[in-house]
Amino acid sequence: MKEDEKKFLEIMQKEGWIFGALDKPDKNDARVMPRRIIERESTWLNEKRALYLLKKWEEKGWYEYGTVIDGGWLTEKGLSIDVSK
Repeated sequence: MKEDEKKFLEIMQKEGWIFGALDKPDKNDARVMPRRIIERESTWLNEKRALYLLKKWEEKGWYEYGTVIDGGWLTEKGLSIDVSK
């Protein structure tokens, strides 16, 4: 896993929407959708690269989304990945 992917995943784990909590606003109040993270981190994270990573994670079962890829959430599997390795 490349450094930018590790950093993006770590931010998503800390700040992104939580799988299964979308119907519980209190759990997601302080969390943001991936689109906002990508916009905020644009100095080091290219939008195309971020979207590629989200698709890659979706294929691995780490990420799910509804109608737009940058409006999804990490699954339990994605939340459990140790990015410190």
